[in-house]
Amino acid sequence: MAIQGIDHVVVIGADLERLAEQYRALGFTVTPGGRHPEAGADNALIPFEDDSFIELLAFREPRPDMRWARLVARGGGLADFVLNSDAVELDLAAARRNRLPYGAAEPGRRIRPDGVEVSWLAGPVSDTSFGLPSLIQDVTPRELRVPGGAARVHANGATGMARLIVAVNNIDNASLLYQGLLAEDAETARVTDEFIEAVFRVGQQHIVLRQPLIAGPLRQHILQFGDSPYALELSAPAAREFDPQAASGARISIIAE
Repeated sequence: MAIQGIDHVVVIGADLERLAEQYRALGFTVTPGGRHPEAGADNALIPFEDDSFIELLAFREPRPDMRWARLVARGGGLADFVLNSDAVELDLAAARRNRLPYGAAEPGRRIRPDGVEVSWLAGPVSDTSFGLPSLIQDVTPRELRVPGGAARVHANGATGMARLIVAVNNIDNASLLYQGLLAEDAETARVTDEFIEAVFRVGQQHIVLRQPLIAGPLRQHILQFGDSPYALELSAPAAREFDPQAASGARISIIAE
């Protein structure tokens, strides 16, 4: 398989400037990303030393037809995540052989603020109800799409993504889907009084599938948004918790390396 790791996680909100201000206040270095011409959206980027990044995204006009419309109406939050591939057509073909809901690769592009156009091949999910990620492969050099240098240095110490927690309604079904996508079994699994989880390694990061066993925020998230990203844990020398209200509704924390 050619999947390299988590490429980026999407945090969506109604206003990009407000999103950027919020994340700068949390100690992140935020770099303007540009515009997605076909999608009618603008973004800003928070890249990390492990080559992953958080994409802050907002649409220029209201999009009530968008699949994230309810999340935006709630104030925003973690919306999606994308895995990086160096052979996306092969990965998509393998996923389809495993009867996963992926179609053919589609071209994508973004116009940076300096006018440079970056392009990629995207592997979108045709049925988003399973909580599966999209795939992406760079066409233009990756350094054009993902900023380096000082853009990756953050006052809060964050260096990369450690774990992305995906809320799922049925851990058995979700695990089979991810096994089919990643061609790997879960590294670990555990059961607590509150949840069941299965952990998959992908590149340097981990994807944690978590099914609630009791009423609470995790179950409420599934009732509202279905199987989907729930929380992001970043790596840094010192641990830190962020108030979701200060992060446009996203559950983000830093765990000690």
